Amino acid sequence: MKHSILKINLLLLMVFMTFQVMANDVNPEKVPAQVKGKFQSLYPHIKEGVDWTKKTSKYQADFIYNDKSVSLLFDKHGELINSKIEIDSTELPPVVFSAIKTSYLNSNYKIMYVMKRWRKREALLYETAIMKGRKIYILRNDETGKMTNEYVIDKIDILNPYYGKD
Repeated sequence: MKHSILKINLLLLMVFMTFQVMANDVNPEKVPAQVKGKFQSLYPHIKEGVDWTKKTSKYQADFIYNDKSVSLLFDKHGELINSKIEIDSTELPPVVFSAIKTSYLNSNYKIMYVMKRWRKREALLYETAIMKGRKIYILRNDETGKMTNEYVIDKIDILNPYYGKD
C-alpha cells in the first residue's frame, strides 16, 4: 500500500510539474486582489495551504481540497483559464470509463490516478494514469470517451535519479 501511494505521489508530482514550467513561487500577499477574489469565490473554505506560483502574467494556485489535488490557473485579472482536479475513477463518466476499460483495464492495467482537466475555450478532458508492468500510460479522453492523447512513460525513468541528466 505504501509503495503504491509513493508511485501515485510521484505521478501527481510529475503532472503538477507540467504546470510549473517557468513558474516562480510568489508570496500570497503579491497575488492580485482580482485573482484572490476569484479563488475565494470558487473555494471559500480554503484559507491556508495554497501554494501560489507565477508564470509570466498568470497565477497558479495548488492545494488539497477534500483529500484531492487541485491546480487552478488564473490570468492577472482573475479569470480562471485552466484547472486540474483529481477525482476518483468512480467519478469518470460511464462512457469514458467504458472506453478506458475496453482498451486497457481488461489487460491487467491498474488505475493510478484520474484528473478532470478544463481549459478555457477547449473541451473538458479526463486524464487517467494507468500502470502495467514497467509502463505508465497517461490517457486523455474527452467527455464522449474519445481518446485525444496517450503518453507512455517507463517507471524506471521516473524512479531513476539520473534520468534526464547528462
